[in-house]
Amino acid sequence: MGDNSYGQLGDGTNTKTNRPKQIVTSGVTAIAAGANHSLFLKSNGSLWVMGDNSNGELGDGTNNSTNRPEQIVASGVIAIAAGQYHHSLFLKSDGSLWAMGWNYYGQLGDGTTSNTNRPEQIVAGPPGYNKVSNQPLGGGNVRLSFVGIAGSSYALERSLSLSLPNWLPVITNSADASGALVLTNTPDPTTNNFWRIRSVP
Repeated sequence: MGDNSYGQLGDGTNTKTNRPKQIVTSGVTAIAAGANHSLFLKSNGSLWVMGDNSNGELGDGTNNSTNRPEQIVASGVIAIAAGQYHHSLFLKSDGSLWAMGWNYYGQLGDGTTSNTNRPEQIVAGPPGYNKVSNQPLGGGNVRLSFVGIAGSSYALERSLSLSLPNWLPVITNSADASGALVLTNTPDPTTNNFWRIRSVP
C-alpha cells in the first residue's frame, strides 16, 4: 500500500492505494523499502525488486524502472536492505555483501562515488577472505586471481595441511583502483600447499 509513482508496489500499475494489495501469494521471508523502490526475499533465496531504477538500485543492469517484481538473484540471498538514498544491499549465505545503485555519498562502500546498476561485491565471504579463482597456464603453472576492494591490502598465505592449518604469509600487496591484485611473488606450482588470500590492515 502507499505511493506507487515508480511502480514500487509491484502490482503492475503506477496507481497509489491506501489499502493492502496482495503482490505475491506465498514464499516471501523478508521485505525492504527504499525511497521509491522495494525488495523482497523468497524462501528459496531468490531476490526480487520493483520500482524506481533511475540510479541502478534494482541491480538488473539497466536504469529502467519496473512496476512488477523482477528476479535479480536466483538463490543464496539471506538478508536484504533498501536505502533511502536510492541504493540496495544484500547478504549471501557465503557471508559476502553486495550493493547496487546510487553512490554519490559512498553508500555502496566500494571505495568510489560511482553508481552501479549491477550487484557489486563489497565484502567477500567468509568474512575477511576472498574466493580465489585459478586459471591453468602452460608448463604446469597456475594463475591465481580474485577481485578485492580498491586500495585495500591482501596477504597471500600457505599451509601444508588443512587438518591443523598453519598459515604462513608469502607476500602482501594492495589491490589497484579496479580491485585487481597483482602478486609479485607467485606460488610454486610444484608444491601441494593450500593457499588463501586474506585482507589485512
